[in-house]
Formats: sequence, C-alpha cells, structure tokens
Amino acid sequence: MGNPLKDFIGDIGQGVIDTGRRALQGTVDYAGQKLGVLGNIETPPPAPLSMYDAPAGSKPEYRGAAPDRSDVTYLRYKPTKGYSERVETSLEALRDPDNPIRAELLKDIRRGEEIGGNDWYNTEELRDWFVGELGEKQGDAEWREFLYLMGTTSPGSNVPMNVASASATRGRFFLEPEYVDALLNAETLKDFQAIAKTRPKGYGHKTAGLQEMNTGKLLKGQYGALPEPDVPPAKGSWTEQPKPKGFSNSLLGNRRNIAADLHFTRYMAMASKHPDWLNTGTDVGYDFMENVINTFPDAEKYFSIRKFKSGKQEKEIPSFNFKKAAKEGAIDLDVPIDETGKTIADVPQAWAQMPNDNEYGAFEGFINELADELGQTPAQVQANMWMGGADRTGVAEESQGTFMELIRERAKKKAMKDGTTPNEVLQNFIRNGGFLSLIGGTGLGALNTIPEQDGT
Repeated sequence: MGNPLKDFIGDIGQGVIDTGRRALQGTVDYAGQKLGVLGNIETPPPAPLSMYDAPAGSKPEYRGAAPDRSDVTYLRYKPTKGYSERVETSLEALRDPDNPIRAELLKDIRRGEEIGGNDWYNTEELRDWFVGELGEKQGDAEWREFLYLMGTTSPGSNVPMNVASASATRGRFFLEPEYVDALLNAETLKDFQAIAKTRPKGYGHKTAGLQEMNTGKLLKGQYGALPEPDVPPAKGSWTEQPKPKGFSNSLLGNRRNIAADLHFTRYMAMASKHPDWLNTGTDVGYDFMENVINTFPDAEKYFSIRKFKSGKQEKEIPSFNFKKAAKEGAIDLDVPIDETGKTIADVPQAWAQMPNDNEYGAFEGFINELADELGQTPAQVQANMWMGGADRTGVAEESQGTFMELIRERAKKKAMKDGTTPNEVLQNFIRNGGFLSLIGGTGLGALNTIPEQDGT
C-alpha cells in the first residue's frame, strides 16, 4: 500500500502541471474539475478592476497570521551524531538569557513587528484575487501553484526578483508546452542548466539551473515531505532544498516550516561569530581591502583579485578568504577596521549565506521555540527578524515591505513601463499568466536584470 501523504505530494506536482497547462489544453485541476482551453477558459468573467484598489492589509483577515492552508508540513533531517559545532554554538548563544546577543535578537524582532513583519507572509488577499478571477477551485489551485513557484525560484534572489521569476515561470507554463515537457524529462543538474540556457535574453540568473531543477522536481512530484523507503535519510530528496520548501509553506500559512534564508543565516552566524560560519571567498570592495590590510598587515595574502566580464568590459574585484584568515590568526573579528568602529564581524558578506541541509532542522526548531515564547508563528518570527535586522544583515531597500506590498510595487513598476495600470497588470498576471517582470511586454521579455543586492 502506498504512502498517502507521499502520494498527495505527487498530486501537488500533478496539480501544478494541470493548472499550469490549463491555457494549453483541456485538463483538470487539483479537485478534478475539467478546465477549458486557450481562448475558451471555463472561468468566471473578469473581476472588476476595483478589486485591486485597496492597500495591503485593508481587511483584518489580511493582517497577522493567515489560516494554515499548507498541504503538508515538511520534516527536517537530524544527524544521528548531532548538529555541527557552529550550529550548537550559535544556538547556545541565542538561548542564553544573559547574552547581549539574545537581547539584540529580541530587539530586532520587536522592531520588525513595528514595521509590519507580522503581516509579511499573509497571502489571503492574493488568494482572494485568484478566487475572484478564476473561481474558488481554480483560483485556490493557481494561488498554490504560484506560491510553490515562489519557493522553487527563490535561490539566490531578492524578493522582487523572486516574484518576477515565479510569475515568468508560471507564464511559460501557459505559453510553452515544450518547456514543461523539458522540465519533466530532465534528470541531472546539467540537464536543468541546459534548460536554463533556453531562457530568453535577459532572463538569466546565476542560479537558474538550480531554480529549473527545483521546478522540475515539483512538477514530477518529488517535492516530498517524508523519507523515502530504502533511501538513507541523509540522501533522501526530503532533505533537499529545505529553504525553498519552507518559503512556500510559510506563504501558505504553515505553522512549523520557515525560510532560513541568507539574512536569517547571517544573523545566526553573527550571533556566535564562530569561524566556521565565515565565507572562504567573497567579493569585497577595494576600500575594505585597504582598511583590513592597514589594520592587519598579515591579512594581505588572503586577498585575491577576481577578473570578470561585464558586458564587453573586463573588470576586477578583490576577494577575501575570511575563514582561513580568521582560523590562522591573521585577523581579529572584533577589532575596528575604520574610523566608524566597524569590525569584520559587522560585515554581512563575511558570513555564510545558508545552513547546510543537515543543519536546517536546528534553525527551524529554535525559531519554533522562540515563537512559542513570543506568541507568534514561526514564520512571523523569521519575518520580524528579517525586517527588523535588515540593517544588520544587508537586506536591500527594494526588498523591504510585506509580501503583498512588494507584489503591488512590482505591478506598479510593470504598469509604468507598459503604459497600463497596476490593476490591469495584476488581472493579466492572474488570468493569463502575465509576467510581473519589468523588461519585455506580455511575452517572454528580459527578467533578471535587477541588481541582486540580497538573496533569499
């Protein structure tokens, strides 16, 4: 007898295929309802454009924690020998009530609450938009589809770019049946990187292959939540890409899973200052290099100059091995390196961007523990920490705001570019798979040319 929960995960993947292909051929949605074909979609007439007029958070149900509409809760892998020393050190520091770092953490969470962090993951209004345009069953299914794609396309992206990528991937489901077939047939990362190269000009991204692979696994029902039979836990697909899965689930209202993104990880790393959290090769500015060498002359040998092409120009940028320099005693993380008193420990880029897959469960467990103490959901704690600690961890200004605020801002910018209205952009996005990218028209225009100032 099959595993019902695992079978349901397969249905999620099939649901994405079915709803994504509704504009290509007759098919069925999650609930088995027969759908139409392009130009004859059996959905309600377009909703009044005034549906999109209200500001984010206009109704009580659009604020705070949304209902839990998630399909599953993802389990997390715990190593039999325990978590790494760097993780244990970080958690010990953050659990100590007398540790000033914990006080800073709580301060940032409170600050995040003040600027809307408790509302960040509430997507009930987005669901209402989808249902208003497509009907209850189809609207709910395609709302879920988009939020799953927010997860699969999230690696290495800031939030506006992530929104654009997810909308563009969904748009390709409408326009290119061969794209869906390619994702279903690909097996290795190399295969998915080849698919990524078929993206239109300007649609590329440094993690495009990984994003395509995530989407392919989702389509094939491999976004599992449980260990597979006869597969060692450390090698199971359920341990892979925990952050994208957690991000989608947080947007769906899940009460357990979180998105331990770049900024969350940096916060955890900076809390303990454990050298194992330091990066081994990170691009830095020339001013930083000069300040470090002036302060720590022995650190010069840990710098290198990376050459790269930007358009037709060849450029250079310094790179620094933070971890090796610290472990070999060439730098002191807490000594000021400039007149402002800034230390190397204060530099967000010095720290790792994500936990290892086998460390993720410890992070999520701690946030759940903190959520119980604060009377918040785990997703709210993570969002409050992210927003409240933005200055500390380097969140780009264009990524600040709740998810629904950023959706509106993206539609506004798209409308300005296209000479239309934000309401029309949002309606086209929901009904027709229209892109929320800024370059190109309704077709497959350029997408990820936005500067990547922060990754999620």
